[in-house]
Order: sequence, then C-alpha cells, then structure tokens
Amino acid sequence: MAYSLRLREWLDGVTRWLPGECVLCRSTVRGGLLCNICAGEACRSMTTSGRRCPRCCLRLDARGCCHDCAALVPVFGQVFAAVDYTFPANLLLLQFKQQRRFVLAKTLATLMADRMHDTRYVLPDDTILVPVPATKASLRRRGFNPAAELAAQLARRLGLGCKHHWLYRHHETGPQKFLNRQQRLAGTAELFGCSSKVAGHRFAVIDDVMTTGSTLNAVSRVLLAAGATAVTGVVLARTPVRERLNDALSR
Repeated sequence: MAYSLRLREWLDGVTRWLPGECVLCRSTVRGGLLCNICAGEACRSMTTSGRRCPRCCLRLDARGCCHDCAALVPVFGQVFAAVDYTFPANLLLLQFKQQRRFVLAKTLATLMADRMHDTRYVLPDDTILVPVPATKASLRRRGFNPAAELAAQLARRLGLGCKHHWLYRHHETGPQKFLNRQQRLAGTAELFGCSSKVAGHRFAVIDDVMTTGSTLNAVSRVLLAAGATAVTGVVLARTPVRERLNDALSR
C-alpha cells in the first residue's frame, strides 16, 4: 500500500508538467487537467443558478426553502460542493466512476481545490479528511473507491491529513441511485461505523456525489457519537432536485 501511494505521488509529480488533453474537449492542457473553458462550464451552475442553502449547498426553491434540510434536519456542518450534477460535470463523473478512470481523481480533486480557493472556503488546519466507504460490490465492479481517490488527492492539495480506514461499513447495500428518500434514510440509518481514534478530531467527509444528504447525515451521526468535535461535508457534485425527479421519471 505504501509503495503504491509513493508511486502515485511520483507519477503525479512527473505528469504535472507534461502536456495532455482536457478530458472534456480534448484541447491541449498541462498535466491532464481541465482547460479553463471546460472548468468554468462545469462550475457555471454553482454561480448562476440563484441562492444556495447555506447548510447543504442545495439550490433553494422559488420560496427560498431548502428541499433537503426541510425533509431531514442535518447534524453535519456546512457542505462544500464544487459543481452541480448537471451537464457537463455529469460527464466527468461518468468517466470517473463508470469507465473506471481512477486517474481522473487528480483532475477532479484539482477542480475541487480550485473552486474552494475561488470561493474562499477554507477547512481548518486540524481537519482530517475521511472518504465515504464503498461497498464491496462497487469495489469489485470498479476496482477503486471514487471517494477515497478524491480524498487522497484533495488532502495532498490542501495539506491536510487523510484517514481511509477510520470510517467503515457495517453491512452492504445496493446502489442508492435507484432509491427514493425514504429508502435512502432506511438504508443508511445503521450502515456505518468508525474507529475510536476519531474522538477529539475535526472531520471533513469526502464523497463524489451528494444527493439527499442521508449518507452524510448517517456518517456524521456516527462520528459525532464517537467524539468527533465537528463534521462537515466536501463533495465533488451536488444533485439538484430537478435531476432527481428526471431520474425517477425515466425509470
């Protein structure tokens, strides 16, 4: 494991200055990152779609209400999301997760770090990053945990600690993308466990996509009950309510 991590760090350093292709438009960029135009398009809806919930980063409705926080009162702190799960950002997630392109973790973590810098979102220096654990089925299917890959790359860019095994699953579940809110809540209620080492530490839970917040809420309850001093969420993409409705209608 240590050798594999050192090898990835070495490759990251070598490729950082080499010419490559933007993963969306195929234009020439440095180090396999997104070009400025595609990065801007991926993040555009975050700055042009109106007001956001200050707690969970969901787009507020016409009445200024948060659909998710009204349905499930969060126990976590503020959530940072780099992009909405809409075009063209959804294409990045598709390549990353479904096409087994774990090498995109560097590209996506850089997008997250740049967006945090641009919005002046700063995690305290004592924050420890913990990825949401993947199911055994998804690990077999993809060969990697997207949240863990993002956490490792993001920790490197932010200069923060990262603990991959302090959070774990008690049991397995199926894909959540096919579940409604009630099913997600029931499926995550007793799903996670954590190490006793979390006591006295501040955490940022890392995930690739946040939909209803049920997973982050479940993880936060476990960490706080074990003595964590604070828990926030840092995700690549936030799923708008409209996209969830479209998914449900298309089933």
